[in-house]
Amino acid sequence: MKKMNSDEIKAYEISFAKARYEHMKKYSVPAKDPVDFLEKYTKKGYGAERGKEYQESRIESAYEDLEKFGYCMLPDSSSKTGEIVTWYPKS
Repeated sequence: MKKMNSDEIKAYEISFAKARYEHMKKYSVPAKDPVDFLEKYTKKGYGAERGKEYQESRIESAYEDLEKFGYCMLPDSSSKTGEIVTWYPKS
Protein backbone atom coordinates (compact mmCIF):
# COMPACT_ATOMS: atom_id res chain seq x y z
CA MET A 1 0.00 0.00 0.00
CA LYS A 2 1.32 3.43 -0.96
CA LYS A 3 2.12 5.82 1.88
CA MET A 4 0.31 9.17 1.59
CA ASN A 5 2.25 12.42 1.52
CA SER A 6 1.20 15.43 3.60
CA ASP A 7 -0.88 16.97 0.78
CA GLU A 8 -2.77 13.71 0.27
CA ILE A 9 -3.38 13.39 4.02
CA LYS A 10 -4.71 16.96 4.18
CA ALA A 11 -7.01 16.34 1.19
CA TYR A 12 -8.32 13.15 2.84
CA GLU A 13 -8.99 14.96 6.13
CA ILE A 14 -10.91 17.72 4.32
CA SER A 15 -12.93 15.18 2.36
CA PHE A 16 -13.76 13.25 5.55
CA ALA A 17 -14.79 16.44 7.41
CA LYS A 18 -17.12 17.46 4.55
CA ALA A 19 -18.70 14.00 4.46
CA ARG A 20 -19.22 14.01 8.25
CA TYR A 21 -20.76 17.51 8.08
CA GLU A 22 -23.31 16.35 5.50
CA HIS A 23 -23.95 13.01 7.22
CA MET A 24 -24.76 14.60 10.59
CA LYS A 25 -27.45 16.84 9.03
CA LYS A 26 -29.92 13.98 9.28
CA TYR A 27 -29.87 14.49 13.07
CA SER A 28 -30.54 18.24 12.83
CA VAL A 29 -33.15 19.79 15.13
CA PRO A 30 -34.58 23.32 15.29
CA ALA A 31 -33.14 25.88 17.72
CA LYS A 32 -32.30 29.59 17.66
CA ASP A 33 -28.64 29.23 18.66
CA PRO A 34 -26.29 26.88 20.55
CA VAL A 35 -27.64 27.96 23.95
CA ASP A 36 -31.24 27.34 22.87
CA PHE A 37 -30.15 23.99 21.40
CA LEU A 38 -28.62 22.90 24.71
CA GLU A 39 -31.62 24.11 26.72
CA LYS A 40 -34.14 22.33 24.50
CA TYR A 41 -32.37 19.02 23.95
CA THR A 42 -30.16 18.28 26.98
CA LYS A 43 -31.44 15.41 29.11
CA LYS A 44 -32.43 16.24 32.68
CA GLY A 45 -29.42 15.91 34.94
CA TYR A 46 -26.94 16.98 32.24
CA GLY A 47 -27.61 20.72 32.21
CA ALA A 48 -28.38 23.49 34.68
CA GLU A 49 -28.83 20.98 37.51
CA ARG A 50 -25.05 20.51 37.54
CA GLY A 51 -24.35 24.15 38.34
CA LYS A 52 -23.48 27.38 36.58
CA GLU A 53 -19.81 26.55 35.96
CA TYR A 54 -20.69 23.26 34.27
CA GLN A 55 -23.39 24.91 32.19
CA GLU A 56 -21.02 27.68 31.06
CA SER A 57 -18.44 25.04 30.10
CA ARG A 58 -21.00 23.20 27.94
CA ILE A 59 -22.01 26.44 26.22
CA GLU A 60 -18.38 27.29 25.52
CA SER A 61 -17.82 23.80 24.15
CA ALA A 62 -20.89 24.10 21.89
CA TYR A 63 -19.54 27.33 20.39
CA GLU A 64 -16.11 25.72 19.90
CA ASP A 65 -17.76 22.80 18.07
CA LEU A 66 -19.72 25.24 15.94
CA GLU A 67 -16.53 27.03 14.94
CA LYS A 68 -14.53 23.84 14.37
CA PHE A 69 -17.15 21.60 12.72
CA GLY A 70 -19.92 23.96 11.58
CA TYR A 71 -22.56 22.43 13.86
CA CYS A 72 -23.24 21.53 17.51
CA MET A 73 -23.97 17.99 18.65
CA LEU A 74 -25.37 16.17 21.66
CA PRO A 75 -24.72 12.42 21.89
CA ASP A 76 -27.58 10.02 22.52
CA SER A 77 -26.51 9.62 26.16
CA SER A 78 -27.16 13.29 27.02
CA SER A 79 -30.00 14.06 24.60
CA LYS A 80 -33.66 14.22 25.70
CA THR A 81 -34.56 12.32 22.55
CA GLY A 82 -32.31 9.38 23.38
CA GLU A 83 -30.71 9.84 19.96
CA ILE A 84 -27.91 11.99 18.57
CA VAL A 85 -29.08 15.54 17.84
CA THR A 86 -27.28 18.29 15.95
CA TRP A 87 -27.87 21.98 15.36
CA TYR A 88 -26.74 23.85 12.24
CA PRO A 89 -26.91 27.63 11.90
CA LYS A 90 -29.11 28.90 9.09
CA SER A 91 -27.10 29.83 6.02
